[in-house]
Amino acid sequence: MQNDSLWSELINPLIVAIVGGMITSFLQHKTLQTSSHNKLFKPIPEYVINAGVNTFLYRLFGRKINIENAKIPSRKDYVLIFTLSLGVLLSIGCFSYFSLKIVITTPDGYTYLRNNKTDESFLISEDSAISYPNKKQWYLDQNICHSDIYQNIALKNNMTYELVYDICTSVGLENEKDTIKKRVLKFQKDREIIIGINFIFIAYCIVMITAICAPALISPKIVRYREKYLEDKFLNNH
Repeated sequence: MQNDSLWSELINPLIVAIVGGMITSFLQHKTLQTSSHNKLFKPIPEYVINAGVNTFLYRLFGRKINIENAKIPSRKDYVLIFTLSLGVLLSIGCFSYFSLKIVITTPDGYTYLRNNKTDESFLISEDSAISYPNKKQWYLDQNICHSDIYQNIALKNNMTYELVYDICTSVGLENEKDTIKKRVLKFQKDREIIIGINFIFIAYCIVMITAICAPALISPKIVRYREKYLEDKFLNNH
């Protein structure tokens, strides 16, 4: 049985997620730069604290916003922030959607496969196979395989003859059980890796979007603080 595994199905979304995240990070670094780098544990300026800016958010932004140069973000800035945030969300979200959908909806004891000849997805265990993503479309085991000729089984279940043949000459057969068992065990290991990757990607997505949106949250507070400070200073001098 020649079929593509889970990683073959997810390789393109994974590449999109990694490349999209790297490009967005680079664009965020270049386009939202305000001044010199602000080290993560560098002391926070007093005016930032007095302005009521969240210190964690300021550190996460990673750049210094000078009180003299701070300005309210323009419509262009908001468009850029929205575009970069959407880029991160879509690139990583696509991988998370496709990968988690497969690993969550695949029952224990089964593995996800795609027939590389007919482009049909299905789930298979040592004793049976199930259609995918609609798991109610068909179910095959050796009892069903021996109930009729393969052409009729394929026609009844809206399957290709090639897929019926591959399944019926593998599931439930003693000489194929060890091969299928290895596929199932590999899927279980891959499932854990994919879930771990998703945790990393989702955390990165949250951090990146927060960092991208930071100027829109920080700058207005610093501008208001600066205006109030100058107003109070002017009034006190008169």
